[in-house]
Amino acid sequence: MVVKVKKKTKIMEENIEVTQYMPDNIPLTRERREKADLLDAELKKMAENINKEYEILDDFVKKDELKKWRWLGAKIDKVLKSLKNLDQTDVDNHAIWPALGQYFRDELKRGFDARRSGTKKDHYRKCWLIATLPDTDWFNSWSGWDAFIDRGEQLVTSNKIIPKLKDTFSANAKLKPRDYQKIAKMITERIPSGTNKPADIGTMSDDEIGRVIKSVYESFIEK
Repeated sequence: MVVKVKKKTKIMEENIEVTQYMPDNIPLTRERREKADLLDAELKKMAENINKEYEILDDFVKKDELKKWRWLGAKIDKVLKSLKNLDQTDVDNHAIWPALGQYFRDELKRGFDARRSGTKKDHYRKCWLIATLPDTDWFNSWSGWDAFIDRGEQLVTSNKIIPKLKDTFSANAKLKPRDYQKIAKMITERIPSGTNKPADIGTMSDDEIGRVIKSVYESFIEK
């Protein structure tokens, strides 16, 4: 229900580390605090194990952003599946990402973005999604995936668009990061007005989705 996150804040011109229980709009009862503390201990231990595994990871994975973050996403998935004190709401409200990420070594951090941390655009959520969702292997760079999901995250999680995109675009090995962003933009321009959630896209027939993807591809190769 809540997670424990340590943050640095400036008090009287000094940087002080404070503990925050998230999300802050949920009443912090004694039971919730105790469960959050237990979850925090689990997360710290599992993150430390991942940090150790990273030390012996092959360089060809470390030096390739896409491979590196996909590797981390797979590790995160194992963590989520093995935690004893995790509530599904901790994942659904995205509080789990900073709660886990705070314990990763510097090489597994990608800078801190206060606007995205603990949201659906959290870096660690993106790692988890590309490692666990099917048919994401047609993305050839991390920046391409990052740009696509930022523009059309609902297109990724609907599980209906990505397979058809893979079938259509996977042969084009020269896609650049900005190309993925363009593809997502063109799709969102062509789906029915108001179709802005995976559940809505789920109501579209395969033929409707196929026509959208075909139109996007034809427009893409013309540019």
